[in-house]
Amino acid sequence: MAKTFAQLKTQVALYLGSRTDLDTFTGDWINMAIKEIERGSFDFQNGTKMTHNFSGMRINKNSAIVSGAYYIVNPLPRCKEFVSTFILDAVGVRSRIDRKSFDYCTSRYSDLTNNIGRPVVFCEIPLTETLALSTGVTSDKTIASTVFDYVISDTVYSKIAAETALATGTIPSNKWGVYLFSIDNTGTITSTGAAANGTTGYDTELLAIAAIPALPEFNFSMGYVTIKTKVGSAFIAGTDSPKGGVTGNIASRTNFYITDSEPIQKILIRPTADTTYTFEAEGYQYSPDLDTTVYTSNYWTNNHWDIVLMGALLEGEAFNINDSRIGTWRTRWEQKLMSLIKAEKNSNLSGSTPVINTENALSSEYFNIDSLGG
Repeated sequence: MAKTFAQLKTQVALYLGSRTDLDTFTGDWINMAIKEIERGSFDFQNGTKMTHNFSGMRINKNSAIVSGAYYIVNPLPRCKEFVSTFILDAVGVRSRIDRKSFDYCTSRYSDLTNNIGRPVVFCEIPLTETLALSTGVTSDKTIASTVFDYVISDTVYSKIAAETALATGTIPSNKWGVYLFSIDNTGTITSTGAAANGTTGYDTELLAIAAIPALPEFNFSMGYVTIKTKVGSAFIAGTDSPKGGVTGNIASRTNFYITDSEPIQKILIRPTADTTYTFEAEGYQYSPDLDTTVYTSNYWTNNHWDIVLMGALLEGEAFNINDSRIGTWRTRWEQKLMSLIKAEKNSNLSGSTPVINTENALSSEYFNIDSLGG
């Protein structure tokens, strides 16, 4: 039976019994447990060591390549490992594109302008994030956002620079207000004002931030903006400008907070594309952190929540001092994890002739799949 993030948090709390002082941390332990599993490097108590990428992490995604492009977005958000990569041309002919080092790509095809053709190699470049919020320039009554990439449901989207109007309403004199900015998969940016912006306002910025409105469904949070009115004057959204503007009763304070916390990885392709192509990638990716608004469940909570539960209890071991159940939880976690790994390895071999490749058959790292515990 599948469980949501909220249900798993409740389950962890129930296992902890009366330790209500730890309830605040249960969500972190769940996300930590999933990350530990997805790293896929295990050293079990019985001496077995292994690495494994789980089937639920495997994904296939495409990214468009326009003519003249040499940088594209990695279509696998939170990419852990590539399995296969291809280039598709306009008529669907598939050609392999090989992953190489940055040094190889830039030395072999050093001229971004003149080294043109069908891309044959690529490399990842460091994670980047460029989103910034500021007072608008074209209209100083708006909030400007820079070019940035974002992820919704494991699909990467790109947004050009824009200026977005503040949600309508009037913040009372000498009070604070807060506006949430979010974007959907069509690139539409929405400004949502806090509940009391247009009534009582907020006495302090901290109170305003505590009242940030809920994220609109299927939207990605860009960040939020806090505004304090001009001394002795109300702030009318759409008429007055945030601090930095020149129109109307200019706000005395305006602060910008970015919550776009998932940097997007870029890929350098070489040579520079001579026409349009599609970059097709299959690989393994890490899950985004679960939360109560956007990512409420994932492959693990839907299919293997029992493993996550045991893992979360182990992540809290440092807080559960002298809890006699720790050993039991660890044993159960390892048994369940080994059973899943064994099932997935057997599934991979199903219908084929098993072949074992090893440089040293007597290596201590070697193990027989049938020796794994269930």
